[in-house]
Amino acid sequence: IYLFLWAITLCYPLLDKYLYLNLGVNNVLYYFEGYAGYFVLGYYFKRFPEDFSNRMATMLLTLIFCLAFILKRFIPDFSFGEFFQYLSILKAVMVVTYFRLIYNFNKLNLKHNELIIKISNLTFGIYLIHMALLKFVLWQNNAVMEISNYAIRSFVLDLLAFTISAAIAFIISKTPLSPYLIGISKSSKSKQ
Repeated sequence: IYLFLWAITLCYPLLDKYLYLNLGVNNVLYYFEGYAGYFVLGYYFKRFPEDFSNRMATMLLTLIFCLAFILKRFIPDFSFGEFFQYLSILKAVMVVTYFRLIYNFNKLNLKHNELIIKISNLTFGIYLIHMALLKFVLWQNNAVMEISNYAIRSFVLDLLAFTISAAIAFIISKTPLSPYLIGISKSSKSKQ
């Protein structure tokens, strides 16, 4: 029930432009809003990982990205930031889809699982670093921002942000301060 009510609150950013919504503390669903839903969602999928099919995950992710690019193409002032903000249903669907795809990839028992484990140990550091990297380095880089095709520019930005953030997190993980900066303890380092 909590996740269902949380999902309703995640629709607020999309509906707010067209409907009057009371989004203050008097909102009936006020206590269901926020980032805590992601933790509950993570717990739910850890406990019931099979509840979301690969086909549904792939279709939803494809649909969201196609919709975003179509809107960007035909509505010049369309904002990806508003469309994909963290507390929107679209971002939650993306999170669920990525979880599902990675969960299934992990079950394949490929030799690449070691790389996935190394990257997963760095994810908190990547998360902490990526936005600063985007704001202060990549969005200021004319060579990247002058790419006229939005899809290609987005892909290049995503790839650079992930790769550089992962490299910085990896370097930090080798220092004694890593548990305090990016949350990697000695037990995690032994898996790297």
